[in-house]
Amino acid sequence: MDIEKIKKYLKNYSNKIKIMEVCGTHTSVIRKSGIKDLLSDNINLVSGPGCPVCVTSVFYIDKLIELSKEYIILTFGDMVKVKGSKKSLADISNKIVLYNPMQAIDLALQNPTKKYCFAAVGFETTLPIYALMLEKCPDNLKLLTSLKSIIPALEYICDNEKTIDAFLAPGHVCAVIGAKPFYSLAEKYKKPIIITGFSPLHILLSIYTAIQMFELKNYSVKNLYKNVVKENGNENALALIDKHFHIADDYWRGIGIIKNSAYVFDDDFNVNNIEDIIETKIDGCRCTDVILGRINPIECPLFRKFCTPLNAIGPCMVSSEGACGIVYS
Repeated sequence: MDIEKIKKYLKNYSNKIKIMEVCGTHTSVIRKSGIKDLLSDNINLVSGPGCPVCVTSVFYIDKLIELSKEYIILTFGDMVKVKGSKKSLADISNKIVLYNPMQAIDLALQNPTKKYCFAAVGFETTLPIYALMLEKCPDNLKLLTSLKSIIPALEYICDNEKTIDAFLAPGHVCAVIGAKPFYSLAEKYKKPIIITGFSPLHILLSIYTAIQMFELKNYSVKNLYKNVVKENGNENALALIDKHFHIADDYWRGIGIIKNSAYVFDDDFNVNNIEDIIETKIDGCRCTDVILGRINPIECPLFRKFCTPLNAIGPCMVSSEGACGIVYS
């Protein structure tokens, strides 16, 4: 494949097309590598709901803050500044920032008289490690989960956002669930779906492939990441997930309730009745439109003027995988 010919094709592409890169890591690579500068202005790349921190409910943060009165909250750093209805985890002292989920097990074992609650947030990528945690958890460690499935979210976008022409599927999630779950999505909604890795060249080739398939009306799944993503996924990881989790409806920040989009387990804390959630809107913040691919971050009136990583108003600015934080940096 002649990369120079591909670059020339992409730079001179004359039809309008909107491609959603679902994964925040893809967004980061696209920005940092200058891929957008290689593309025609007619190729509109937009971010999707692939940042788990960005779609974590306000009420999940509120529950963690409530639990901090009784438990030491264990969390990753990108959760700390996400705002609840009144506060963020940055406002509480009873917390410890971790870099590895298994550190939570070690802390609990080393301090049996203390009570810990781990903020388990993520997509299918992190589910196997959380399943292993459940098997090893001592009595003084609990998990409060916000674990989501990406396929129902993409179905929601296809049902409600008609301007998306093709998708770059999240490679890390695909490594767990495989290529097959995307087949019915591509066929039902007539969208090319490209599974890709994370190098700039890989992503550039996936954009080219998405456009070629769109032009040919080839609405199927193309796996360009076969060395990592198998048809049926990682069978050992999926067995662990099936053993410990079941599917439920869930609330996505900025989107609302999406049916069958959560992984929960029987001993999980109850956050709230999701049917009763009413989301507080932040004046001017357009994180919802960013997550759904309606706009790019720079189109939000708060971006860079009032909303920055040091003063994050919306969740898309907080996380290292959030589109606004990536574009800002």
